[in-house]
Amino acid sequence: TKIMGKRIMLAALIAAISACSAYAQSKSADSLRCWMKTLSSDEMKGRRCFSAELDKAALWISEKYKENGVVPLKGKSDYFQEYGPYEENKMQKNVVGYIPARVQSKGYGSFILLSAHYDHIGVEEGSTGDIVYNGADDDASGIVTLLGIAKEIKDRKLFPDCAIVLVAYSGEEIGLEGSRAFCESKLLPFSKARININFEMVGHSTQFGKHKFYITGQKESKFGDFLNQYNRKQEWKLVDLGDEGDYLYTLADNYSFVAFVNNDKVHIPAHTLATSTGEEHMHTVKDEWQYVDYDNLQSLVRYMANLVVSLSKSNVRLSKAGVK
Repeated sequence: TKIMGKRIMLAALIAAISACSAYAQSKSADSLRCWMKTLSSDEMKGRRCFSAELDKAALWISEKYKENGVVPLKGKSDYFQEYGPYEENKMQKNVVGYIPARVQSKGYGSFILLSAHYDHIGVEEGSTGDIVYNGADDDASGIVTLLGIAKEIKDRKLFPDCAIVLVAYSGEEIGLEGSRAFCESKLLPFSKARININFEMVGHSTQFGKHKFYITGQKESKFGDFLNQYNRKQEWKLVDLGDEGDYLYTLADNYSFVAFVNNDKVHIPAHTLATSTGEEHMHTVKDEWQYVDYDNLQSLVRYMANLVVSLSKSNVRLSKAGVK
């Protein structure tokens, strides 16, 4: 009858929507795979600092920024922050841009800062066989996550309520040099930064299982509390690494905000988010794009895009008690 016919039509519509959603997610995973394959290819020769390949990677990232709705910082015509000089007057560069807020202001207003590093350790000179340290998980996966979040926000028209700043650092592998230069710069009013979420090694899921991640320095802010509350209705869950998470807190680019920005007047919660600790493949020639779990990575990208936009619309305070 008419009621039965409507039910059949509704069921068919739901099935069609589900199929379209699954297809869209599959296509997004394909994009992540393509980006990862490019950034961690043998042709990139391990993206060593000061190399021509690292410059090539920076240009590629800037092109992907432009394609996915990330614009240069106000007053700049490109995405590059050069810093140095080092020996022989060599310079390095970070790749910086932002996703504008729904309602733009003359300044930035408050903003959320997402980051990852795109350099790695190059090739093993004088050896035979596989000599390229491709750095797929460490940390092409983090860069691909930044790009994926931008693509999700653009394609799904999510419209954050505050600016989302994206920074791809160089110089991490030689001592957090890029993030230090960024934090010591005056590119942004850091007093308005709500949080720094730094992505590092998010390409593998075997250590903790699917849909699980940890953040470093969990006790250093209320971000972990926010995540646990947010995750009540999510398939993604937060793993507490305890003392190991406290140790890792000081080793990645998030720590530059702690060392060079935070003071009595400014406190930016800054954490690295990862899905493994990488012992089996970090800084080995095994760290290649073929071994990444792209379904899990795509799920993380979508989850983080939703979380970041949700956070942009929230007034939740993320600094720990007693800190401004």
